[in-house]
Amino acid sequence: MSTEHLPTVVSSTIVAIVILVMLRWIVRSSTETNSDRASNYLVILLGIVVGWVLGALVAPFNTDEAMVFKGLGQAITLFFSGYVLSKLDRFTEEKLFGVNAKPDAWIKMGLFLVSMLLSAVYVYSIRYYLNV
Repeated sequence: MSTEHLPTVVSSTIVAIVILVMLRWIVRSSTETNSDRASNYLVILLGIVVGWVLGALVAPFNTDEAMVFKGLGQAITLFFSGYVLSKLDRFTEEKLFGVNAKPDAWIKMGLFLVSMLLSAVYVYSIRYYLNV
């Protein structure tokens, strides 16, 4: 493990913790019931898991892992570009812009995107800079 990039990893960790605290504050202040909080935390957890996978895919440890990730990335891209994107389009039209649109859907989308991006960047920085 190289300590050359340790300041980058430490600062990434601090930023990640601050953002997670902010996400927790948003969830606690924007929901009234425990079931709504649990739903929002589940959205954050899903975003973290998806971001973790994305972060790992873009920062393989070695050439063997890069070859496996290349094939896996192509399969995931094919699946998302076809099936998931078509279903996601209908879902977002209905839940975000449709007659039955709910304001908390925008909050959930934001929680998912922020947690996914945070996790992807953090996992990437750990894998790339520390090669762990």
